[in-house]
Amino acid sequence: MPAVGFTGTRWGTTPLQFEALRGVFLALQRRGYTTLHHGDCVGADSEADSVAKELGLYRVTHPPENPKNRAYCVADETHPLKPYTVRDHDIVDASQILVACSKAMHEIQRSGTWATVRYARKQKRPVLVVWPDGTVGTL
Repeated sequence: MPAVGFTGTRWGTTPLQFEALRGVFLALQRRGYTTLHHGDCVGADSEADSVAKELGLYRVTHPPENPKNRAYCVADETHPLKPYTVRDHDIVDASQILVACSKAMHEIQRSGTWATVRYARKQKRPVLVVWPDGTVGTL
């Protein structure tokens, strides 16, 4: 099953970003992507999960060991709890493309979202970034 990995800010998406994310998922679904892997955190992860559910995608969560920011999404499949960095790598490794929702209009050095993006690039996965203003770019 072609899979999309997702990473995003715990602060949630902007309204423009949320609508653009829906469009990105719909376009990927039309290209044959049937599964979404995400980190099951509050904010953008749970929002991505709701869009994926609406579109009928198979949803797989990779929850963090630390429950502080966990969203507890009820997905089709849930992986065991792991440290943030390990589960972020698992999301990328299970996916053919990564979609990221950034909190800012630029890369942030000390950010889990951007650390996941950097790992995806290292693994030669295509990355789509949905910026706060709703634009979508590739990295």
